[in-house]
Amino acid sequence: MKKLKGWKLFLFSMAGFGPNLMMTLVTGYLNDALLAPDGISPAKTITGTILISAGLGSVLFFIAKIIDGVIDVPLAYINDKMHCKLGRRKLGILLGWIPMVLSFILIWNPGIFSATGEVGTTIVEALLLIIFYSSYTMCLVSYYGSFSIVVETEKERLRLSHFKAFFDTVQYCFAYALFPSLLLTLLGGKETGAISSALLKLSPLMLTMLIPVLLLKEEDDKSVNHEVPLVESIKLSFKNKSFRAWLLTLLMMHMGLMLFLTGIGTTIPDSLMGISGWQVTVMNSAAFAPVPLMLLLFNYIKKKRGMRVSIQTSLIAFALAMFTFAAAWKSLWNSPTISLIIGLIASTIGSYAIGVFFSSSYYFPSQIAALEISEKKIDHSAMYFAVQGLVTQVAGAIAVNLIYMNLIASPMEVLGKEGGQFFLIPVIAGVMMILAFFCTFKMAKDGISEKGKVK
Repeated sequence: MKKLKGWKLFLFSMAGFGPNLMMTLVTGYLNDALLAPDGISPAKTITGTILISAGLGSVLFFIAKIIDGVIDVPLAYINDKMHCKLGRRKLGILLGWIPMVLSFILIWNPGIFSATGEVGTTIVEALLLIIFYSSYTMCLVSYYGSFSIVVETEKERLRLSHFKAFFDTVQYCFAYALFPSLLLTLLGGKETGAISSALLKLSPLMLTMLIPVLLLKEEDDKSVNHEVPLVESIKLSFKNKSFRAWLLTLLMMHMGLMLFLTGIGTTIPDSLMGISGWQVTVMNSAAFAPVPLMLLLFNYIKKKRGMRVSIQTSLIAFALAMFTFAAAWKSLWNSPTISLIIGLIASTIGSYAIGVFFSSSYYFPSQIAALEISEKKIDHSAMYFAVQGLVTQVAGAIAVNLIYMNLIASPMEVLGKEGGQFFLIPVIAGVMMILAFFCTFKMAKDGISEKGKVK
């Protein structure tokens, strides 16, 4: 494969921006848009009323997430083995793109099938989510599968991971800093249902997924085995000691991260802190805007102390940020200004961790796959991302569909104050980060192995 450098590599790293943004918006806003919990702005709901069954939705959306995680593996296997003059990665992207776009549009238009009632709407939404998740996965595993060979060195691979983390940061700024107060109003208005109108106008951004189709020049290396059987491919992934250690840390880390990301656009500012408008934009910008600078700090710590220490410091920082968010609970202060100040402190602390989380999730599977290609002449790169995706989907399903959805639908008191369910969201996220911190001790100092080899 022709290697990418300079501006082409930077542009290549932008490919996932549109689909990643749409997935983030689904994760961060769909549950609240369908359930319309107390305290949420009507513009962030689809009709201002409950459209689905909370209990059934919790179960079916959880199943959809699990299917999404499980289907990563066969889709990655299919993509790794594809033979096409166009190229296996390009073909995989094209096959997933059209159903991804169509299902996304239908997800945000439940009125089309609202005559089926709450139960029927819940079932249709779950089916559409399965289609969206699966086609999104086909696009992304095909794209990520090229990371191990689109550059030559570990340094360039880390640079690609940082570029990708930069665009992840931009899309999270869009989703959580700009969308709730600015883009939602500009694109959808302030009335009930504005969110559907805004998201339909943003959906053309998924065209960025077609960038690799234009940039990639795929040429199979005849000395490398691409015909790895499915079971053997899965076994090779899980047998890799460095990868197993990373997955254990990732499982706990992602549960905490998804609790935070699902709530940061809606329930954390609206229901936990009692802030809105420009205050949300400023607070969430403090979480994401400093990430490019924080990646420089990440590089410094990695160079001086190794990958494991850089990840450990990020987990401690994020745990501290989550507990600080909990301290911004409006019931403790009865002052939006104080809650905002505490939230700004929490966001700034957490910004370092967010950059590390984004970058490391691309670095580990691509670097391990690249070393395996170099040393064992075996290429099943997409499978490493698929297995990682399986872990993150399970973590996300537990965090969002079992913990978050049931928590916000269950009013409770904490410390004798109402709204305790919102207070518990960042608290649980912080606990998950502490658990992830202890899991990192299974990792080697440099994250892959002490000598950077695959074991």
